[in-house]
Amino acid sequence: MTKEEEEKKQIEDDEEDRKIKELQEKVKPKCLIKQKLYETSIHDLLIAMDRMAQYDRFLSSCNFIKPRDWSQEDRVLSSSGKAFKEEFVLLPEIESVRQYSSESETQSICEQIHDQLAIPEPPESAKNAFAITLFCMEAAFDSRSKDFLKYAFECFPDRDYLIVTQPHTVAESSLLNKFTLVQKQSINTFQHVLYLIHRDYLFEQDIAMHRTVVEDIPAIMELIMSSGESEEEAKKTC
Repeated sequence: MTKEEEEKKQIEDDEEDRKIKELQEKVKPKCLIKQKLYETSIHDLLIAMDRMAQYDRFLSSCNFIKPRDWSQEDRVLSSSGKAFKEEFVLLPEIESVRQYSSESETQSICEQIHDQLAIPEPPESAKNAFAITLFCMEAAFDSRSKDFLKYAFECFPDRDYLIVTQPHTVAESSLLNKFTLVQKQSINTFQHVLYLIHRDYLFEQDIAMHRTVVEDIPAIMELIMSSGESEEEAKKTC
């Protein structure tokens, strides 16, 4: 090997050694830095130790950890004037039968609920509404769609309310002009708009108005007296 080749090889070796040293410096672990996470007092430390002791006893009483004999520890605590006081107390067992309602049907349904996801079927006495789930009407006759309401209630004589739901993006039809829009609550996740109507609202179709005549006075007096007024006061009003 010539002198030039030896010098060249020496330069390459030096360069390799330099790269190895640089790599070793990069992977070398850094010095530990002390950092204060939480500052506490002796008083708080003692309270924390008491809590830990109470927690250990609680887990032992529940058989979550291996039961221990605490008599020796109790004697030491008593001799130091700091007898152990149990603060974690097991809750009483849930009553097997609880009174939810004075109605026997409702009480029976509530007793059969064993989770928070089930929606039980309500008793017949609590059912007071029916719903329209599908309604189609040609545009030319849309203004007369309210005429169906009377016959809908006749099909359900034992129900007082009719409900209709539809998406927010659907325009209101003439059928919904007589309905009341139920305000949505912030906690409600139902995606549709809810409309409600009472069967008594249909009485407006049978109401007629005319000027008062003499023959109307007895009926007017009866109406006034039904509100608690005397007959003399009713006559004065008429």
